[in-house]
Amino acid sequence: MSSFWGPPQLDFTKMIDTFNDRGVCFVSVTQQISTTDSTGRMMLNILMTFAQYEREVIAERIRDKVAAAKRRGKYCGGVAILGYDVDREINKLIVNREEAKTVQYIFRRFIQLGSAKKWARSSILKGIGPRPGPLKRAKSAKGPNGTPGTSTDC
Repeated sequence: MSSFWGPPQLDFTKMIDTFNDRGVCFVSVTQQISTTDSTGRMMLNILMTFAQYEREVIAERIRDKVAAAKRRGKYCGGVAILGYDVDREINKLIVNREEAKTVQYIFRRFIQLGSAKKWARSSILKGIGPRPGPLKRAKSAKGPNGTPGTSTDC
């Protein structure tokens, strides 16, 4: 959580100061708020503080909701990690048997070598790398006659 006077509040305060220095004032038509006096500036800062509070509460709720979904085993988006596929009907990760063999090999090989650097070198030589994401699959997709085409995954 950010401090009370984080960047958004400081930026807003600097903006209001710049407006005041140039003779520009903020006057609300629907509320009795005007930056021409100290009471109006205080009200504007209180409103801005409540807006920041709302943003932080919304962000906390979203983080909590995603964390709860993950605890229930729900898939929360993004490219599935190596060794898993997404079952879109039940929104869960399922084991990809072929990729699972690769993941098991990766762990065994890392234990044998005992070094991430050595493991990375040997993996490159063996052609093991990250799972291609949607953009990589789209670029390598072929059309019906073997010519470059578009992917329906994107």
